[in-house]
Amino acid sequence: MDLRRKANGRLELRWWEAGRKRGRTFDRKGDAEKFMAWLLRRRQLGQAAIPEDVRLCELVLKQAIRAARGRFAGRDRLDTV
Repeated sequence: MDLRRKANGRLELRWWEAGRKRGRTFDRKGDAEKFMAWLLRRRQLGQAAIPEDVRLCELVLKQAIRAARGRFAGRDRLDTV
């Protein structure tokens, strides 16, 4: 995680999550530090793999594909999904 001050005086926190580079800006340093602590805690609990802004339909689709691969592992049609 990287916390730096932008030219306009705001603080920007940048981090990697689920293979994507994420970022958020804050007006106060205390807010940025609290958010950073919350992110670290999420990682410790194992929740960093699913960002909160993932739409429900995307999550359901990924879970359905994983389940289908398990059930139909021998069929060529679903092995390429």
